[in-house]
Amino acid sequence: MKRYALYFVALTFIIFESVWGQTLVSGNVSGTWNLARSPFVVIDNCTVPSGQSLTIEPGVQVIIGKGLKIDVLGQIIAVGTPGQHITIKAPNDTIFWKFIYIQHSTKKSQLKYCDMRNAQRAIYLYIGGVRDTMRTEITNCLFSNCIEAAIYGESFGTRDQFRGGFEPHLAPTVKNCYFSACSIGCMFYIHGSCIYIPMAGTFCGGGSASPKILNNVFWNITDTAFELVVGDVPRPLGSIPIFQNNTVVNAKRGIFVQNPYDATIKNNIFYKAKTGIERQGTTGSLLTYNCFFEKDEKNFIGYPSTTFGNIVMQNRNGDPCDIGFNIFLNPLFADSTNFKLTNLSPCVDAGDPSSERDPDGSIADIGANYFPKTVGVHEDLDLPKNISLFENYPNPFNPETTISYHLPTVSEVELTVYNTLGQKIRTLVNGKQKAAYHVFRWNGKDNAGDKVSSGVYLYRLRVGSFVQTKRMLLLR
Repeated sequence: MKRYALYFVALTFIIFESVWGQTLVSGNVSGTWNLARSPFVVIDNCTVPSGQSLTIEPGVQVIIGKGLKIDVLGQIIAVGTPGQHITIKAPNDTIFWKFIYIQHSTKKSQLKYCDMRNAQRAIYLYIGGVRDTMRTEITNCLFSNCIEAAIYGESFGTRDQFRGGFEPHLAPTVKNCYFSACSIGCMFYIHGSCIYIPMAGTFCGGGSASPKILNNVFWNITDTAFELVVGDVPRPLGSIPIFQNNTVVNAKRGIFVQNPYDATIKNNIFYKAKTGIERQGTTGSLLTYNCFFEKDEKNFIGYPSTTFGNIVMQNRNGDPCDIGFNIFLNPLFADSTNFKLTNLSPCVDAGDPSSERDPDGSIADIGANYFPKTVGVHEDLDLPKNISLFENYPNPFNPETTISYHLPTVSEVELTVYNTLGQKIRTLVNGKQKAAYHVFRWNGKDNAGDKVSSGVYLYRLRVGSFVQTKRMLLLR
């Protein structure tokens, strides 16, 4: 007996990664989980009761046992920082915890800078039996090795004989997250139920959903990056899912949307996906300003082939595109992990011009990670106190480059391009401008609108007595 007792102690020691001084948790939980008591080891199912909150502070590690879950009937606030993420994982890489089950509450839950590993469904969102909207925020989180879905959402409508229909609405925001080695990235299931009232008829209540999936990377997804599945009695009114500025790499399918839901799908990259986008039954999805490259089967299923994928014109960058401004070119990633764009990428400035501008003030790029220009409008940028002319970007360039400068006061400005013989080629600016960063593009043409030849060119900024000149190289 003593030998078996020692064996059990040793096994427990291995399962919990030899962590002493941990905080064991089970049952009802609330309050604050702080770094001083970390790691928190979930040894049995836990519940955050209705009306209560659980706060998890930056740097905390949560270890959840095999098949266990945390039910949130109240509120969970798990907010890390860029330097101190919150980690939620299984005891080791061979087993899986179940999920954090967040149900609709009067208090909005939030997860930020959380790393979640080895789960069945890391986050399970549920709303049902209410006439309300659930707006959970999940941002800057990392999901890896989720065997069912990293984020699963369910909206279930019901009907009561005396109180009428309960039509809940699920509207989470998933932004700036990274999904890797998961079966499904984000999946939302919308359904409802009906009741029969004698001498009155059948009455139904349906759920709805309009998740916003923004600026995320989905990498090595064995099934679908974003999926919206409809059961019985959905309620499509007011439900427009948005999938925007995401990068999908190595996925069986990028997006799947079922009737009667339409979706706004724009500014996304689908790279090496067997199927880019599939819609079933619906005909109104907005599909514009996306990039598709190296597909194995089809870019579009359920879309008219005469429209989507049929190259009929050029976009503002001069690249061939279909009528929805979708391009079919190599996005030219700078790396194979974060999938940032290079300066030569056709996705730079190729997004929807009506979208929110990139932080550098330029037109939206396609994909999750925009390419930052040398300067631009950026909230974190310290403005210089003097007149400043910056290096053009890209340099060398073809066919165009960006020239930018800063004015500390309202000034009369002249920005001019010359050749090496001192001949004026193009006047880009000639007039009064406000104090700000200013960004202009030169398209390699002279004042007559003709293309100039390859070579070295000079751009000169004159502001009163201030004159500064820099060199740039055009390579045709």
